[in-house]
Amino acid sequence: MAVTLDVLHPLLSLLVRMYVAQAFFLSGVTKLRNWDTRLALFQDAYHVPVLPPAWAALLGTWGDIGSPALLVLGLGGRLAALGLSVVNVVA
Repeated sequence: MAVTLDVLHPLLSLLVRMYVAQAFFLSGVTKLRNWDTRLALFQDAYHVPVLPPAWAALLGTWGDIGSPALLVLGLGGRLAALGLSVVNVVA
């Protein structure tokens, strides 16, 4: 039984990473399609104190698209998860 769980662990881990990544990636694609709305959100609703709204929108969109790709590929999983957390905090 333990051998079966050891064999399934990498597959389950990949499936969970893909599930989480899909939600963020699709959100990022939607935001790219509605860039004017995205910019308006960063100008009016999300008050990022350090960056201009256009830069914050660009970095947030990259976080929505780039971090899930890293997560699925298994590259810098903790860094990708941190990026997704930052996107959630800003939103």
